[in-house]
Amino acid sequence: MQRNGVMDPEHLFPVIIELTNSESWAVTDAHCRKFAHIFDEDGDGRIDLSEFEKLVRFCVIMSALDDDDEEKNGGWSEEKE
Repeated sequence: MQRNGVMDPEHLFPVIIELTNSESWAVTDAHCRKFAHIFDEDGDGRIDLSEFEKLVRFCVIMSALDDDDEEKNGGWSEEKE
């Protein structure tokens, strides 16, 4: 978050990588702009604290669901032990 409590789309890059446990090559500027567009509820082109909380919640849930899918589709399972 910038000092004024808002974040421009270009500042989302490291945040999205961290929240989703992605590699830096897997996240593009276009992804960041799309996230900003989706979560920018007031249309000012930036992400404020309330919008940021929703973006974080979404990323954490999607990452957890992705991890769950990996486990179900050949990842670690209790049956392999």
